[in-house]
Amino acid sequence: MPGKNASLSSPPARTQTRGARTRARLLDATNALIARKGVGAFTARDVVGEAGSSLGVLTHHFPTRRDLLAGALARHRALRDGRAAEAATRATPPGDPRSASLADLTDRAIVLLADRVHQERDAFLAGVELDLESIRDPDLASGLPPARDAFREAIHAMVLEAGSDEPELDAELLAVALEGLGLEWIRHAGDDAFSGRLGLAVRRLIERFLAPGA
Repeated sequence: MPGKNASLSSPPARTQTRGARTRARLLDATNALIARKGVGAFTARDVVGEAGSSLGVLTHHFPTRRDLLAGALARHRALRDGRAAEAATRATPPGDPRSASLADLTDRAIVLLADRVHQERDAFLAGVELDLESIRDPDLASGLPPARDAFREAIHAMVLEAGSDEPELDAELLAVALEGLGLEWIRHAGDDAFSGRLGLAVRRLIERFLAPGA
């Protein structure tokens, strides 16, 4: 029989792995609900129903709603950066990056945007909701490492390739504009006319913000 202080020792690796998987499942369920309902419209029962877990397990890992939201924010950031980094790799053609034309840069920007809107729609929406909540409640992100945001890093790399005189400012402007277009793309899902205008809008943004010499 375990001794009195057995609970103070580290659990076996197998238990830790199972616990990590359980936490990830609960956080993924939370982010899925946030994408569908918003931050304020889901309950603890919704989370455990989505995750196939129990209220006891949920409160063991996340004693308060803020703990759950902070965990969801941290997981969203980690997954978002991994996906954005992969999308940036797919969007970057081999060869000399200095030879990128306006058309090349436009195509790459649309690849990055399409990944957010179509491949990771729910994660994108959950991120918007969590970002808004972290503005309302700045303590939500306390203790979390600074957000990396690989999407903006990819945009910054494009700006540098285009030879911008103010890469930091242009990257910020272009990233914000693309994120706004991403929300519009979701709102106009299935609208072929909007999809056609989108390419022109992205090209115009890059032409104005980056003024590439190609």
